[in-house]
Amino acid sequence: MHIKQVIIDGFKSYANRTVINGWDPEFNAITGLNGSGKSNILDAICFVLGIEKLAQVRAKNLQELVYKQGQSRVTKASVSIVFDNADVKTSPMGYEDCKEITVTRQVVIGGRNKYLINGHTAQLGRVQNLFHSVQLNVNNPHFLIMQGRITKVCNMKPPEVLSMIEEAAGQSNLLILCFIYIFLPLFLSFFSSSFSMSDLLLRKIFLMFFCVCVVFGGMWSFRYSYVRK
Repeated sequence: MHIKQVIIDGFKSYANRTVINGWDPEFNAITGLNGSGKSNILDAICFVLGIEKLAQVRAKNLQELVYKQGQSRVTKASVSIVFDNADVKTSPMGYEDCKEITVTRQVVIGGRNKYLINGHTAQLGRVQNLFHSVQLNVNNPHFLIMQGRITKVCNMKPPEVLSMIEEAAGQSNLLILCFIYIFLPLFLSFFSSSFSMSDLLLRKIFLMFFCVCVVFGGMWSFRYSYVRK
């Protein structure tokens, strides 16, 4: 699942409906002159993803996200993200049959705030479940590295970088990667070599230990994805 289209209407500096196409599935860069609204595009995406700390999108309250705070006859801010969901392998749980998923968030002057999924009103919890099922959590402290933190991250020591990656990706995911890239090759090498009958019991124990570790690693990953949130 990746961004296919972003539609901004009445959000921050975008008074009129603006449609942004041409998103790459893997890497995107937003360029433009100073004051052209580059940062507001990222803010709009974070707005739909459900960011809780409005200070990260340079606002004190939701009303400040509306164009000129509603003083120019624009009383509603609306942002929609159309996700390409053609790849079933990366599809959120329960949306495998949808080729596209459109998530919309609207805020109206006065405080009314609502979400829509494919045009139907949805509760915040349902939207969060959708994003969390694909390991997308905008409120993770390391999900966004804003301009003020880039220098700090570049100057981090290796243990600090490792800690940041673990917190951003989840230690369970790193555990599974360790199994895939470290223990699994050792496991295959261990069983592919010639062995005698005296080693058979030892290898059975190793196989049992490997299976148990994989099972518990999967259980911990499930807990991290669905319970911890």
